[in-house]
Amino acid sequence: MNSALFESLPITGLYVAVAFLMMAFGEIGYQFGVRTRTRRDEDAMASLGSMVGGLLAMAAFVLAFTFSIASCGRRCQQQPLRAPIQTLRWWSSLSTM
Repeated sequence: MNSALFESLPITGLYVAVAFLMMAFGEIGYQFGVRTRTRRDEDAMASLGSMVGGLLAMAAFVLAFTFSIASCGRRCQQQPLRAPIQTLRWWSSLSTM
């Protein structure tokens, strides 16, 4: 993939575009839900608890993934590149045999 396209975009413009898209799709979903709801369904309220539980689990997963990235980013900055260099030397020594 051509990464020059993403590097040339200003970060504030990208943020505004993503925020606008999130709000637009949220409004589209809301309007779709209002138009398709014709009567009050009692079973829908019972299944709401499982949907909320699923959303909370997804939010916890995203939060854990974010902290993992932040932790690895700090650790990777402190760790030198010794292991990859030693591995390359080992592979090159095998090829000369």
